[in-house]
Amino acid sequence: MSDHPLPTVFQTTALDPLGRRDPHPRLDRLRRECPIKFDAQMGGYFITRYADAKTVLADRDMLRSPDRAAPSARAIRLQRSNPSLRSLDYGKPPGSILLLDDPAHTRIRAPLAQALYERVARSRLLIEGVVDGILSPLAEKDEFDVVIDYAHRIPIHVMCRILGIPREFEPTFRNWSEAAALALHPMRSRAATVRMEDAQNALHEYFLGSFAQRRARPTDDLIGDVVRLQLDGWAVSDHELQANLRLLLIAGNLTTGDLIGSSIWLLLNHRDQLSRLKSEPGRIGRVIEECLRMESPIDATDRVAPGPTTLAGCPIAAGNAITLSLRAANRDPDVFDRPHEFDIDRTSAGHVAFGGGAHFCLGAPLARLETQIAVLAFFQELPDLELADPYGSPCWRPLPPFRGLEKLSVRTMRSGSS
Repeated sequence: MSDHPLPTVFQTTALDPLGRRDPHPRLDRLRRECPIKFDAQMGGYFITRYADAKTVLADRDMLRSPDRAAPSARAIRLQRSNPSLRSLDYGKPPGSILLLDDPAHTRIRAPLAQALYERVARSRLLIEGVVDGILSPLAEKDEFDVVIDYAHRIPIHVMCRILGIPREFEPTFRNWSEAAALALHPMRSRAATVRMEDAQNALHEYFLGSFAQRRARPTDDLIGDVVRLQLDGWAVSDHELQANLRLLLIAGNLTTGDLIGSSIWLLLNHRDQLSRLKSEPGRIGRVIEECLRMESPIDATDRVAPGPTTLAGCPIAAGNAITLSLRAANRDPDVFDRPHEFDIDRTSAGHVAFGGGAHFCLGAPLARLETQIAVLAFFQELPDLELADPYGSPCWRPLPPFRGLEKLSVRTMRSGSS
């Protein structure tokens, strides 16, 4: 046991420079020395072991709503931001399934998930078309940024087309989505909050208008699907519908873009495994699962204890917040051999990058499909790429709870010195 104080949860996040660069030395120490740690700054328990995370995720009695947490659970209660008078959400009940418990959670999620998954099941050609349209111009460049020019452009275009947003609106929706995502930043500035609420209001109004249009004139898209379900008796309000379409747009845009960028970065840093993928493209599914394990797009997820309980012998009181470090669980040496090594041949237990249980990531099937198509097409179309600065440190974005590269410059080998 070290004499040095244990790391705080804050020190494992993207807001801390060392935590942003590499959170794993601190997460490893917490897992080894105090796998269930009460963190005074956040006012809750921080879980770093895979087995404990799986136990909590599988427990359907665990709560998700920050309103159910004890007043001392500061970090989780910050997730329920109080909208200002200028927000269209002001005075309305929470609508996003991200922070709802049953019965409201299942009432909203089940029909929405069915509609989304049916769309995803027939979206391969749509995604391939988006990827090809973004990728083709890059083949003419000797150097470009994977994150800015490729990875972060794909998900917003795919989601807009699944939703049924006209193509001329896609750039506007991308701007709204990125600004609205600031809602998840726990330390945003006043100016950022204004920008966030402006974007949320714009999305709110757009979706309400689109519902009215589709009631008058049905369309073959996801917005049309959910409006038809509503007309057929699905007990969901327009406010709840727009809140969850906003969630799909915002969360899917940021996390999938991060996953695509991180996957390409991992493969460029492991040329032997990239060579195997090029020769065996059918391995792409397994490759992306290992990328998800190595660089989960989301740091953690939260639960609230519904009553007094015990986790691995640790007593937890009713209303206590429990934060599960998905990142730490995915590199638990008790579950994954050589946990810090990238290995596309892994056959061990599955990762928890998408969470689990009742709140398993709604967009996981779409994120997987988009990333598989985007990464495979990238290396098939541009087989001679290398990192522009192979010895440079990766530049991770300072935005918790996400982990994604801010930039990733690559060049064709013919333009470099290799």
